[in-house]
Amino acid sequence: MRPKSRPLVSAVALGALCLILATPRVGSATLVISEGLIPSLSNVNLVSATDVTTVTGNTSNAPVVSIFFTTTSNTHLDAKNGLASISGTTGTLSNLTATFQPGYGATEYDFAVQQLAGDTKVTVTATDQFGTSFNKTFDATASGDNKYNITAADGQLITIVTWSVAAGGADSQTNAKQYRVDVAQSTAVPEPSTIALAISALMPLGIMGLRSHRRRSDTRAA
Repeated sequence: MRPKSRPLVSAVALGALCLILATPRVGSATLVISEGLIPSLSNVNLVSATDVTTVTGNTSNAPVVSIFFTTTSNTHLDAKNGLASISGTTGTLSNLTATFQPGYGATEYDFAVQQLAGDTKVTVTATDQFGTSFNKTFDATASGDNKYNITAADGQLITIVTWSVAAGGADSQTNAKQYRVDVAQSTAVPEPSTIALAISALMPLGIMGLRSHRRRSDTRAA
């Protein structure tokens, strides 16, 4: 009787799957950063505070998710819930970072930067749940609001957003407002390279099973 080749097939299949998953994805997903707002998104209600290092905001729609705002500018932060704005307590507010509550992110994220000292440039950086960052720089005007939107696709979620103003482009009145998001729960889906690594670790088990099967077949043949 011919020995069954099932272990060999399993080992080959594991190896092929490992190679497929390890191959970089064509047209990998990105976070799209553009100008403009989407009014239908859930508002972020800020908790009013004065002279703090972290401002907390909570989404108005369920699920209620917290977003934490911090800055590396040489200033503390003030937050006004009624105006939904964040500004520097003293000095220049030249950047602001929003970090989502662990386990959550957004598929859409809107905000506006206003009251600049003069025409300048604003750089928006967004990070997804895998730790990959995307950024884009825009011309910003001193008059009116400078509005920005970030859209996630292909299963990505926006988990961290930072805006920064070019040196000399902001004064103590600079603030950010109109935070709106479309919240989603993050699913713990590993990157393909991580899956490939796990499968490659299992390959020796398939090879060991193949060798064991061959030894048993040789023994029966003898």
